[in-house]
Amino acid sequence: MVDCENAGLYKKNIQTSFYFTNDECVTYCGLSGDIHLIEGSNARFLNILSMQPMSYLEIVSYFADEYDCEIDPNLHDHVKSMIDHYQKLSLLEVIGSKNS
Repeated sequence: MVDCENAGLYKKNIQTSFYFTNDECVTYCGLSGDIHLIEGSNARFLNILSMQPMSYLEIVSYFADEYDCEIDPNLHDHVKSMIDHYQKLSLLEVIGSKNS
């Protein structure tokens, strides 16, 4: 799994197109030709991310608000897993790093 906490900002991969309708997001990855349907809070997250980059902590805070829950290890695990999954699908990329 990626070291999310030490990454820089996350942003939409420039070779991926997002199409939003209500509570859904259809993604098209120009690198692989893959199409994905993403729903609910993850679609809303991608909508925000398509407009502005976000740090890991901003993403965690977004999902804490979205799920109306405390920021705890379970939420961190969920967000890290989601980021890792979306990076493997080439939907997200990282700008810079805290360690650079």
